[in-house]
Amino acid sequence: QSSDMIIRRAMSTIAPHFSVVHEISRTRFAIHFDNGDTAELLYSPIGGNSDRLDCYHTYVPSSQRGKGIAKILAEAAFSWARDNNKKIIPSCSYLSDTFLPSSPEFKSVIE
Repeated sequence: QSSDMIIRRAMSTIAPHFSVVHEISRTRFAIHFDNGDTAELLYSPIGGNSDRLDCYHTYVPSSQRGKGIAKILAEAAFSWARDNNKKIIPSCSYLSDTFLPSSPEFKSVIE
């Protein structure tokens, strides 16, 4: 049995046929596209009970760029962290420089 879970179905007119999957065993949030490409937000658990996550890298393949995919991944990760009482260290430059300044609703999740 897999511990991975679909945590958000995308509600987008641009790319309506994908879901964000939290692949816990691979410590990432991912979107798998029909063409075989994968977008991902990678993290490392920190601390004995993994109550903190260092989100250190966001990647969107060139075939999917410009569609808001990184934002969808980030929203899924931050929503999951908030719902599960986790804190995020946003060491990824996309998260700290682009996503968070435009998403004040996730301020409480940041460590």
